[in-house]
Amino acid sequence: LDIFKLDVIARELKALDNELQLQGSAAKSVQRDASKLRNYDEQQAFVAHGDTLLDQCRQLRSHIRDVIGKCLSETQKMHIGVAIDDHLAAGDLKDGG
Repeated sequence: LDIFKLDVIARELKALDNELQLQGSAAKSVQRDASKLRNYDEQQAFVAHGDTLLDQCRQLRSHIRDVIGKCLSETQKMHIGVAIDDHLAAGDLKDGG
């Protein structure tokens, strides 16, 4: 795998990470807006759905950051704007991907 292809892959992973961050923000907005509903049961359903979406976004972002952390050098991480020591990574990527 040449360095140019690796750079494209890394940038795409970073873009996916950013998209998931936006989706997480949208899920939080849904949760905030749920409090405006008059029916308590509907409020709780929206909040629970928002929790599920947020959890999925966090898990996916953590996995993407694990892949970036395992596959890129420190210089490559800095080049695409990812923290070298990433606290958002899950830390449970299996050997071999």
